[in-house]
Amino acid sequence: MKRIIIFAKNREHAEKVARNKYGERYFIISIKPILKKNFFGVTKKEYRVSIGVLEQY
Repeated sequence: MKRIIIFAKNREHAEKVARNKYGERYFIISIKPILKKNFFGVTKKEYRVSIGVLEQY
């Protein structure tokens, strides 16, 4: 199993990205909201999603 971090707009977006890339071999470990500020001081909310991907040998 390997752990991958995806930055996404919301949980559904993260699941869509993971499903498109890894099929059904993934599961979500944690979701953490992050507030980021850009150059002009505008805050943007993103989510840091950790997923585990099952590897086949």
